[in-house]
Amino acid sequence: MNITSDDDVNVPYLAMNIRTMRNMHMEINAKRSPPENTPGPAQGINQYMYIETNSTGPMNATLRFYMNSTQLEMELGHDFNMSKMTWCYWNETDWEPVKSRLASDGFLEVNTTHFSVWTIIEQGPPEDTGSGEPQGEPQRVKTMNYTYTDMVPQGFTHQVERNQATMFQFQNTGLYMNCTNSLQLEVSAENQYTQKALRLEVDSGNALKLQIQLRESKPTEVAEPGKYMGFYCEIEPNATITQARLGMEVDPAQVQSMNMEMEQLTWAYWNGENWEQVDSTLTDDNVLEAETDHFSTWAIIPVEETTEPETTTSTGIPMPTAFIAIGIAAALLFNRKNHLGASL
Repeated sequence: MNITSDDDVNVPYLAMNIRTMRNMHMEINAKRSPPENTPGPAQGINQYMYIETNSTGPMNATLRFYMNSTQLEMELGHDFNMSKMTWCYWNETDWEPVKSRLASDGFLEVNTTHFSVWTIIEQGPPEDTGSGEPQGEPQRVKTMNYTYTDMVPQGFTHQVERNQATMFQFQNTGLYMNCTNSLQLEVSAENQYTQKALRLEVDSGNALKLQIQLRESKPTEVAEPGKYMGFYCEIEPNATITQARLGMEVDPAQVQSMNMEMEQLTWAYWNGENWEQVDSTLTDDNVLEAETDHFSTWAIIPVEETTEPETTTSTGIPMPTAFIAIGIAAALLFNRKNHLGASL
């Protein structure tokens, strides 16, 4: 058996009882994040046990995890219902909960006949956990607030519960998130990035993983806009989204100092060749909002006036110029006729 863990993982007690008819080699790795491109479950403990074995023969095992409520609540930043905690594993499509029991000694136990990636979640009613379409109108709940004013996010991860409005306050910025499905969020920001709160409301038919990079420096693959609010938002999902709303709280004093006007601001995204403007709305509380059906690199720029290209004649002369020339020729011809008539 080989047991390893990431430096930032604190697993107090993990116990395992295995019954098998063959010798086996086992690898156990405790991590803070789920497998790559795999969204974390809603309301999880943010600890994942990667368990692999070289045996394909029949076996039965019992997994036991000591539920230190004080430590878990401190790490998660909120209270949870111990009676609803359950083991679950990744079945290559979704996190599948398995009937578990809380022993008198504080260990959460589960029996299994296979190994994969396991974690523990707080399992609520069907409309609150798991994946799939919610039943009926989602219940509106108050915003969950997390304060991290002592840190600039660098690879910060969090599992956002479906339809749970969540606000994160970091040292240099804020982030408001809400998603119609379970969301694994990963946020990074440059030290010099100092914008106000970014708002993201996402409609997704499946569990989603979202990587957000907030930066002041220009990404290498985009061109710098002529004028812009001095920041870029790189947003990368692991799946297609149905619809989303972006919002950014804009400081009028900052806009004025950059020789721009609040009413002329618009969201724009880099389409691979240029910045494409998106219809945007400024709310009464100075939040610039825009609807989109995809994510990429976004910025806020002044609205660029579009002008119609000049129409030319078959000779290549612009139409207004041609009309002027025809008018002058007609006038000269008319004057010439009048002169000849007077001579006769």
